[in-house]
Amino acid sequence: MIQKLTISVVLAAILFGCGNFNQSDLNAGNSNVDTTTVSQTFYPDTMKFDPAIAITVADLKSKIGTQDSMMVTVAASITETCTKMGCWMDIKDESGKDIKVRMKDHNFFVPKDGCEGKKCVIQGYAYRTTFSEEERLHYAMESDMPQDEIDKIKGPEDVLTITAHSVMIEDAPQTQSEEQSHDHDHDHEGHEHHDHEAEAK
Repeated sequence: MIQKLTISVVLAAILFGCGNFNQSDLNAGNSNVDTTTVSQTFYPDTMKFDPAIAITVADLKSKIGTQDSMMVTVAASITETCTKMGCWMDIKDESGKDIKVRMKDHNFFVPKDGCEGKKCVIQGYAYRTTFSEEERLHYAMESDMPQDEIDKIKGPEDVLTITAHSVMIEDAPQTQSEEQSHDHDHDHEGHEHHDHEAEAK
């Protein structure tokens, strides 16, 4: 009788324990559970879109093929931003070549620093164009490029570029965007923003 009672008590304890065991107990010992959250900042904050629809840079180059231009939402990592105002940024293709992303009509800006290596999604207009030597030098002067590298820039260059309507940056650094817009003293000087969208219509 005593033996049966002991077994009953043990079973009850096991059942009680199982009834109070929850998923948080499992997660507590699971180092693979990702509990981090990534912030998403949109520039401008009035032009939000769904980053989940983005394609890769490799997909962009494949899809654009021999076309001159196309609307695109593309995901990439930022390699550099304009150190003067944040009116452009660079991303790289799979070969390591820079793709210049320019903010449409200088209507908005991204942070001037602290963006290197950050993941981003760009929504805008991708097109083929030619940067003159003057443009190439202008962008180089607004970057952190060493002077000896700037001195090597000669002649025009055919490029694939993007005019961004909106940009989302993950875990973006805090910045005084309003201060950037008021302090924008280099305006469009050296930036020949053609209306490629209108030309394509």
